[in-house]
Amino acid sequence: MLKDLTIKKKLFILSVLVASALLILFAIQLYSVKKVGQLEKISFQSYQAEADMLMLRRHEKDFLARNDLKYQVRFNEHLQLMLANLFELSDKLESTNADQYQLSQQIIDIINEYGTAFNELVELQQQIGLDHETGLNGSLRQSVHKVEEILEAESSDTLLKDMLTLRRNEKDFMLRLDAKYIDKFNTNIQHFRQDLNASFISSDRKTAIRQALANYEKDFLALTHGVANKGFSANEGKLGKMRGIIHRSEMTLTDLQTAIRVDIPQQVQRIQVFSGVLSLILSIVIVSFIVLLGRGINRSISALYETMIDANKSKDLTARATIDSDDEIGQMAQAYNDMTASFQKLINEVITSAHTVSSAAEELSIITGQTSQGVMNQQTSTEQVATAMNEMTATVQEVAKNAANAALTSQEADKETEHGKQVVSLSVSGIKELASMVKTNAAAISDLQIESDNIGTVLTVIQGIAEQTNLLALNAAIEAARAGESGRGFAVVADEVRTLAQKSQQSTEEIKTIIERLQSGANKCVEGMLQGQDMATESVSQAESAGHSLAIITERVMAIRDMNTHIATAAEEQSAVAEDVNRNISQIALIADENATSTSQTTETSQSLTELANDLQRLVNQFKV
Repeated sequence: MLKDLTIKKKLFILSVLVASALLILFAIQLYSVKKVGQLEKISFQSYQAEADMLMLRRHEKDFLARNDLKYQVRFNEHLQLMLANLFELSDKLESTNADQYQLSQQIIDIINEYGTAFNELVELQQQIGLDHETGLNGSLRQSVHKVEEILEAESSDTLLKDMLTLRRNEKDFMLRLDAKYIDKFNTNIQHFRQDLNASFISSDRKTAIRQALANYEKDFLALTHGVANKGFSANEGKLGKMRGIIHRSEMTLTDLQTAIRVDIPQQVQRIQVFSGVLSLILSIVIVSFIVLLGRGINRSISALYETMIDANKSKDLTARATIDSDDEIGQMAQAYNDMTASFQKLINEVITSAHTVSSAAEELSIITGQTSQGVMNQQTSTEQVATAMNEMTATVQEVAKNAANAALTSQEADKETEHGKQVVSLSVSGIKELASMVKTNAAAISDLQIESDNIGTVLTVIQGIAEQTNLLALNAAIEAARAGESGRGFAVVADEVRTLAQKSQQSTEEIKTIIERLQSGANKCVEGMLQGQDMATESVSQAESAGHSLAIITERVMAIRDMNTHIATAAEEQSAVAEDVNRNISQIALIADENATSTSQTTETSQSLTELANDLQRLVNQFKV
């Protein structure tokens, strides 16, 4: 399947695999960090529960030491915080470890039990009395004071002594919390009753004392009962019960902390093992794909390389790369096959052409040899004809020289006559041309005068237009002045127009003055031209008379010159023909020499061409086609 894909697509798939692996590893890392963070949170919350427990114990001790209800409030508030922390911890443990979850539930139950026990203890302490004026302590004090008031009123030393003994038993009990002082109190109160019966106090007073003493006894026994329920020591009563609850909570909390402390490294290790195994699997998959991809590419490149090396060594143009893939290397192999096919076709054509060139070179060499022999024969004949023509040319030149001298003398006379005629003709022509030019100039100046008059007429019209424009601008300025502020801009324009009209009128006056001067000068020129025309006409007549006389002389001289010219011309023509023949023969000889040289060069070239054709054929025969 991979061989049908291009390298670009293969690399894209590899990039997608690597990116997916990185995303998976990143997700695993996030999960690991989240899981470790959750475990650390669980560990922290377990230790936070221990700290909360110590804080509850502190509030408990503060209440037991000071009997202040504010410590109950603080205890309950911190109890709620601790329970919230434990519930959160329990929720996390429920999804991670069942045993730890059970321990957390036990701790929650124990803490709730601890809170209930503490609040019951506070309630019992309130019944006993938070101080000496409240609860059973307050009732006991009031009863004692009632008995003491009655006894002090009776002034009975024996009963007062007995009462002090009871108070000592009471204080000993409250200070030492020992049950033996209850027995002593019961014994001494019986002794007090005996002394009361034996006293001389009236019956009514005895009844009052007995009633007050009974209340005192009842309150003391109620107090001792309450203290007994609370606990004479930390291991008895509600104190003992609460102590047992605390010990159970501490043990359970310690077990939970130990379990969490042992479990966290194990879970972290499991996460690390899972991450490592998955990373290893992804790495193996990616490396395997890279190796497979690289092996396929390397195999194709090696096959193409070996094909090209073998073809280069053996000069075999029939060798073709056999790569069965649609990627870039397959396309490159196909391009190489197409190129070698083109080279094969080209070499075949070159071989055919080399054979053709070799055959043609051999034929050309034969023909060139024959041509060289003919050129050498032509060169010999041409040299003989040239010698004869040189002798004839010398004779003709001698005749032509004598005829030329006679013709030269006639020509000199004719030239002088002709020169005089030409001078007269030139004079006549010049005078005629001068007369014509004078006439033409006179006509042109007349036309110029007429045009000047026309320009004066146009200037008159322009001057009238300028005056009308000036009047219109003046009227516009007056209308603008009437318009006031709204016509100020139009007034400015009108002033500018009037100024331009005035300048146009001034310029027209200046042009009119110049044209008048031009017309005056033109009139003078016309008069001068007319006089020159008359003088030129008279000179033409005189020159024509002189030219007629020279024409007659020229006719006589020309007759003599023509006869000498015919003789000289015939001799010159004969000499020229002889020279042309001699020159042509010389050129023929020169061309024959050049042909001989060219034929020799052609022979050498044909031989070189034959050698080159043989070399080309030998070179192309190296290739296997």
